[in-house]
Amino acid sequence: MKKIIFAIGVVISLFSCSKTLDLVPLDSASVDGFFKTQQDFDLALNELYDYMQSKGQGGLGGVYGGGHYWDVMSDGFYFQFSWHTPYYEFSSGNISPTTPNVQYLWDISYRAIGWANRILTMLETSDLLDAYKSQVEGQTRFLRAITYLRLVSTYGDVPLVVKNLDLNEVRVPRTTKDSVFVQIISDLDIAASRLQVDPYNSQRGRITKQAAMGLKVRALTYWASPLFNEANDAARWTAAKNAATELMQLAAANSDKIGLMPTYNGVFTAANEDNKEVLFNVEYISNGSQEGNNDLLPFGPRRLPTQSGVASGWGSSAIVPEYAESYLMSDGMKASQSPLYSADQPFANRDPRFYTTFFVAKITVLSNGGIFDSTYLNSFAGPAFQKAYPLSVRKFIDENAKNQIHDNEQAPNHILLRYADILLMFAEAENEISGPTQDAYDAINQVRARAGLPDITPGLSKDDFRATVQNERKWELGFEGLRYFDIRRWKIADVVLNNLPKGTTFNIAPPKKFYPEKNYWWPIAQATIDASPNLTQNPNY
Repeated sequence: MKKIIFAIGVVISLFSCSKTLDLVPLDSASVDGFFKTQQDFDLALNELYDYMQSKGQGGLGGVYGGGHYWDVMSDGFYFQFSWHTPYYEFSSGNISPTTPNVQYLWDISYRAIGWANRILTMLETSDLLDAYKSQVEGQTRFLRAITYLRLVSTYGDVPLVVKNLDLNEVRVPRTTKDSVFVQIISDLDIAASRLQVDPYNSQRGRITKQAAMGLKVRALTYWASPLFNEANDAARWTAAKNAATELMQLAAANSDKIGLMPTYNGVFTAANEDNKEVLFNVEYISNGSQEGNNDLLPFGPRRLPTQSGVASGWGSSAIVPEYAESYLMSDGMKASQSPLYSADQPFANRDPRFYTTFFVAKITVLSNGGIFDSTYLNSFAGPAFQKAYPLSVRKFIDENAKNQIHDNEQAPNHILLRYADILLMFAEAENEISGPTQDAYDAINQVRARAGLPDITPGLSKDDFRATVQNERKWELGFEGLRYFDIRRWKIADVVLNNLPKGTTFNIAPPKKFYPEKNYWWPIAQATIDASPNLTQNPNY
């Protein structure tokens, strides 16, 4: 079975008269007659998975939807469409509690959390087989944890709700970030203890033990980072390293099921979806289902000769020059130092990952054997920009898309967590604890070797190794929706986003802007605060 089948229509119809799916489901709306059979729990769990997906145009509607819109807020894309809120406003720093759609992530996240709480509550009193209940609990706790991780990473302190509430209890105040992280780790530990290396019922896309362990590494790494660890508690870095070590040991014992793929490109091909490097992804499918991702139209090139029955890209974005230029040459040297660099072909002979991340005019070979031509470029930044930066994002864009009639019809899954990320987080944590030890070099060099780059030269300082890890994450995990969260957790977002001068050369507007006094956290929507007076606003909004 390639995909999890999201049979949500049955669930929605069962509760069409209740508040369970229409409002933030923190209350104890009636579920009489449901949650009786294994089929009921299957449907409920599928609904919880479905909360992770995008739901249509503009990247809205899913806890882990948005796709490439998250890189509109990083140093990946410039973006033109002012009506694609709130991403457009975040890109320029002009965000407020009344910005349209600023509440979407909060609302959908608490709907998902409320549904997870309902499943766990009903599971406790069910008389289903223990083995089945363990699987449902493990997957549910993971999905609750990954939802809270998105919330705490975005807003900071958030209400922590881990049970069904009566209607008179739903005005919950914010809980400290530390308490939220403790709950996330607890959920993931339980999830890992309930799940196996093989997905339940052999359904690809289902959460596994390694997914829970990997998400724990990410949560601990975030919690140890400067944005969340103002006291610089070294024990948090140790916990992150230990969690990564446990997963690396599990991978060594199950190398056919967990680990790096042989090639970087092989991680992202349609034929290899749900491969052993992918610890967890949001599953998408095309063919008229409206269950696809929505990257193609806002961010893709013009319609390619390998595509048919799809609209041309909208030309709403432009690759940030500094991001593209930062990639090393294939000899591991900077462009300014490498003999491989040519001003006539500035994007030839780059880090091999560059060509999986971007379509490059006159270089990229399409699936039909043709060459990606400059006429396929589609950027609002204009001809001069396209000549200087003949690039279009390639990752998660289906160059063989067929007969897609909806905005959310892209087939490629969105990878949220993969094994290369674990190795880089291990190297980061090890460096923060002990400096650049051999173990730290070994971990990052595994990632570079797979990419075809030479090893990092030994002898770096702790600060230099930290910068090396940060760059390696930028190139290895480019346009996977992580860069925005990385530059914020390292507290370098203001440095990164306020120092991109090359866009002004081409009159790209709006320019990137990040106000450190407030933009490290999203505002809580004013409508949300008005409805729940116990909530307080983030600073300077």
